[in-house]
Amino acid sequence: MFARYLLAVAGVAIAVPALAVQVTREVEVHAAAAEVWKSIGSFCAIGDWYPGIASCTETVKDGATYRKLVTSDGAEFLEKYVETYSDMAYGYAIIESPLPVKNYEATLKVKDLGETSLVEWTGTFEADGAPEKDVVETVGDIFQVGLDALKVQFATTH
Repeated sequence: MFARYLLAVAGVAIAVPALAVQVTREVEVHAAAAEVWKSIGSFCAIGDWYPGIASCTETVKDGATYRKLVTSDGAEFLEKYVETYSDMAYGYAIIESPLPVKNYEATLKVKDLGETSLVEWTGTFEADGAPEKDVVETVGDIFQVGLDALKVQFATTH
C-alpha cells in the first residue's frame, strides 16, 4: 500500500503542466519611432488607434495601473500594466476578458529602423477552454487588426 502511495505521489510530481504559447505579430510603419510611440505609448492610447475599442478607462489600485477596455460590441477587458524597462515598450497582463486564455502577458513595443519603425506585439499565454490552435489564431488576428490599423494611420499621415 505504501508503494502505491509513493507511485501516486510521484505521478502527481511529474505531471506536466500546460505549456504557454507565444504569438508575435509585427508591422513596419512609415514614421520615426518617437512619433509612433507618441501615438501608441500611453497605456490607454489603444482606445485611440485600435479599431473597435469604444472606451479605455485607466485606474490605479494599490499602486498598480489598470485599464478597462470596452469594445464596440460590449466585450470588456481588464488589463494590468507591467513594466518592461524599455523606453518604447509596455507590457500588460489580462486580468479578466472573454478570451479563452490564462496567464496572459503581452508586450507592445516600437523599434527604431531609421526613417521607419517596427511595431511588435507579443503575447504569451495558455489556452483555457478552447483548442490551443484556435486561441493562437484568435490572438494573432487581434494583434494583426491593430497593427494593420497603425500601418494605415501612419501611411496616411506622411
